[in-house]
Amino acid sequence: KKWKSGEFLKLSQYEEQSANLRGRLVASMSDNELASFENLLNNFQEGKMIAGDFFSEMMHQLGEGLFLSVFPEMISLMPNVDMQRKLLRCYITHCVNCGEDLQVRFQSVDLCHICSQVVMSVNYMQHVRLHCEEEEEL
Repeated sequence: KKWKSGEFLKLSQYEEQSANLRGRLVASMSDNELASFENLLNNFQEGKMIAGDFFSEMMHQLGEGLFLSVFPEMISLMPNVDMQRKLLRCYITHCVNCGEDLQVRFQSVDLCHICSQVVMSVNYMQHVRLHCEEEEEL
């Protein structure tokens, strides 16, 4: 299947990374908090919330410590590139407004120079190789 611009390019390890992220959330939240967060996430992914509202509410629900530890991975696993970019804008604005060092905050994620997908730094080269393999098939 040929990749299309704006389409999420899924790597084989995403299922495992998603399960690990969920496990960290389960370990850090009560059942009610987790259900509330999942409802919030579903509302955003279904287009019922704008990125800024989702970002603010997510930070409030998770608390700053948990939020900062899971956000980069969570955004990279979100299967919608447009939503990733909108959340990334919110995150950058938040970091700038708080006077935080963007280089420190963005050590673990990269933006693909081909498709603008947010990708975990450890997955970046594999992600780009998938694009290159598709080019060779044409």
